Amino acid sequence: MISQRISKIYLPILFLLLTFISVNQWSERPIGNTATTFALDFLILVLLFLQMKYQRIAFTEKGYIVVSLYLLWALFGIVRGMRVAENYWEYKNLVQNSFVLLVPLCVYAFSFPNLLRNILRAWYVFAILAYVLFFYWQVGISQFYLGPVFLALSFLPLLKKKLWIVIILLIGILLLTVNVYDARSQLVKAAFSFAVALGCLKVFRLKDFFLKTTYWILLVTPAVFLYLGISGKYNIFDELWTDYEGVYTTVKFDDESGLEKEVDLSSDTRTFIYTEVINSAVDNGYVLFGRTPARGNDTNFFWDLAYDLTATRLDFNIKHERSKNEVCFPNIFTWLGLVGMLLYIAIYVWAAYLGVYRSKNYYIKLAGLVVAFNFLYGWVENVTSFDILNFTYWTFISMCLSSRFRSMTDHEFKEWFNSLFGLKKSSTKWEIPVS
Repeated sequence: MISQRISKIYLPILFLLLTFISVNQWSERPIGNTATTFALDFLILVLLFLQMKYQRIAFTEKGYIVVSLYLLWALFGIVRGMRVAENYWEYKNLVQNSFVLLVPLCVYAFSFPNLLRNILRAWYVFAILAYVLFFYWQVGISQFYLGPVFLALSFLPLLKKKLWIVIILLIGILLLTVNVYDARSQLVKAAFSFAVALGCLKVFRLKDFFLKTTYWILLVTPAVFLYLGISGKYNIFDELWTDYEGVYTTVKFDDESGLEKEVDLSSDTRTFIYTEVINSAVDNGYVLFGRTPARGNDTNFFWDLAYDLTATRLDFNIKHERSKNEVCFPNIFTWLGLVGMLLYIAIYVWAAYLGVYRSKNYYIKLAGLVVAFNFLYGWVENVTSFDILNFTYWTFISMCLSSRFRSMTDHEFKEWFNSLFGLKKSSTKWEIPVS
């Protein structure tokens, strides 16, 4: 019966706690400290592994081979990091980044619809209530707290309870419209979620040809722009800034001091990251295998900031490196090299393929497009962190990888989705094995 306690009590509570600390960076009243955060991360991974064991899912199970290969490579990188780390900051990076690299472990446990139901049903009630009562007043409208709302918003037309429709729709509109000058990615993700929601309506129901075409466009686009950028033929980030700087994209707002400021939404904040990440890997010879999660890429742009974080002025305490950047895939490349990044990419590609091409129900096909979109946007942002937002990305991946989700009928998926917002349980057909 321990698997039932893990899925119904422990994991829902732990993911609520993870949500609360996911916004510590921006909160005036952060919860816990580094030690408690690491303890929570560790406990979540342990329980996910135990649940995988109780659900009798093997690492060699068909459909999950690419995830298992990635996790094996990640463990290899973590072990190497133990040998590479030289000081407090690098050991801290090793622990923190190792947790991040092991987030994909959740796909095995999340393969059971009713385990996800237990976690999300508790989240939509208690996390949103805590947000209204406390966290909104600390961090405002933040995707880093409200990550699971993107899932609810994507399938909003399936929801039957009017009160929940109003709540999710209101939060979705706020994600789309608030702080657009400071949270461009939040706007983009909310807009895509609304687009997926439109696809759930009968009048906008998408044909298989359109779903498959969109899948390939979303997957191929990053490769094209990456090649053009590295070859020096075309840099989309720089072009947006050069061609549209100050034109249609400049907004004015009052900051906390009451002073009016102006921000250019087209500003290029990514090119220098790619330049530093790639040059660092080439110069230091870790292109294939990575620098391990204990280390970061060489940086000049962020050196002053990193220097101040040591709380000392002694050079030997910190290197000219940045442990983590704001972009997903370059981080994986730095830590695990080209091999690790390709395995990580393969998870996205494979999950999206299964969702779009191998699902019996329409809504998991849409989830496949969400995975493909997150793959594309992982080259722009989707910072790799152990937080509720990243687990939301991996929830979509888990649903696409899961044969249980893919074998649902449209009616069964609607039933499961509505069970996230009420006392009614989804079908016993999807119950978790008792151990």
